[in-house]
Amino acid sequence: MDYTEELRLFINKPRIQYRLLKKRPLWFQLCSSLDTIEDTELAIDSYLSSEFEKDGELYLAIYGLLFFY
Repeated sequence: MDYTEELRLFINKPRIQYRLLKKRPLWFQLCSSLDTIEDTELAIDSYLSSEFEKDGELYLAIYGLLFFY
């Protein structure tokens, strides 16, 4: 299990989520940040594996990832 998945499980525990939802902008920022990290990781993994599936290519196009060796 990776860190983002662990964090997502943690913040979705009812008591934690209840406290975070009291400050909705913070909750939305946290969820958006986790989504961005996961999307970026997918793009990098797709690029490094050279298996450009449709989602991977889309993420690469959106984020404009440049990787130099």
